Amino acid sequence: MNAKILFCFSFLFACMHGSLSAQVIAGEVPPGMNLQNAEIHLSRWQSETDTSAYLDLDQDGSDDFRIKLFKGNLNINSPHTGSIYVLNDQYTICRKSTTPAYVIMCEEGDTLCPAATWDDDSAYGIACLGASFCQIAEFTDTFIPYHDNLTDETGWIKADISLNTFTKDTITFSISDYVSRLSVGTKDQNKSVEEYTIVPNPTADGRFYVQGREDFEKVEIFDLTGQWVRTYDKGDANFMLPMIQGLYVIRIWNKDGKTVVMKVVRQ
Repeated sequence: MNAKILFCFSFLFACMHGSLSAQVIAGEVPPGMNLQNAEIHLSRWQSETDTSAYLDLDQDGSDDFRIKLFKGNLNINSPHTGSIYVLNDQYTICRKSTTPAYVIMCEEGDTLCPAATWDDDSAYGIACLGASFCQIAEFTDTFIPYHDNLTDETGWIKADISLNTFTKDTITFSISDYVSRLSVGTKDQNKSVEEYTIVPNPTADGRFYVQGREDFEKVEIFDLTGQWVRTYDKGDANFMLPMIQGLYVIRIWNKDGKTVVMKVVRQ
């Protein structure tokens, strides 16, 4: 989808629904967004090594955030660190006003970034251990706030981190869930995914089938606001749209975890 068209659509949606970024609560799914499962589990046991994972919040085929875990060597004043890197300037991170290099971490039920201290830097610390500037080394069930500058939406990434090597050798950094708006663009961001076809399209009674050269693992249905409707697993053959007529977004997952996004109309 052309960036200008996407921006206009997002702007009109924001005007119709008010400020999408206001009063978003950690742990809750804001209207128009949906819950995604990340299943990122990073760990390091060897000193002076790091590992990374990536998040594609809008499912457009390009990475938006890099999550990095580094195990230093406390004996030589090399700290353990957990960090987040912004790879797409569509997004900004809520930073601490007292320590701008660090992300604000929220507990469940907190309002995300109430002071609106969104920052456009590209790298932020989350936790560290072993240096004078370190703030904290442990987080459990906490939320990293982010802001989508294109849609004016605020979302969260749920994270756990443990850098305490005084009680164990291995440090860990996990992300279990995040909220995002499903991209409804039509660009071919998943060319490595075998082609699928939705038939019939449009559908008069809401029923449709997915045909392709390879089996799917999962099929998800969303409405045009990005709200999740239902999920069908591998082995299901018949799919049903809601009773309301209109356009729906279908996301198809293959066995390699890649996705393709398509549209179907219920007449």
